[in-house]
Amino acid sequence: MNKRLVFIVEGDTEIILVEKLIVPYLIGLGFHNAMHAQTIITNRKQYKKGGVTGYGLFKNEVTKTLAQGI
Repeated sequence: MNKRLVFIVEGDTEIILVEKLIVPYLIGLGFHNAMHAQTIITNRKQYKKGGVTGYGLFKNEVTKTLAQGI
């Protein structure tokens, strides 16, 4: 089974941070598994991103990410 590293972040700025700094750093250390960042969607009806308002929303986001298998 291939492992992956998913960074669940608040917004576009954090995605840039992950893609431009963290992922290249980890690749430099020899980590070659799939890595990507995705934003948390807090209001699915309006597809608004950002901000975790509580543990329940964060847990749902993690569960959804695990189910994607990306």
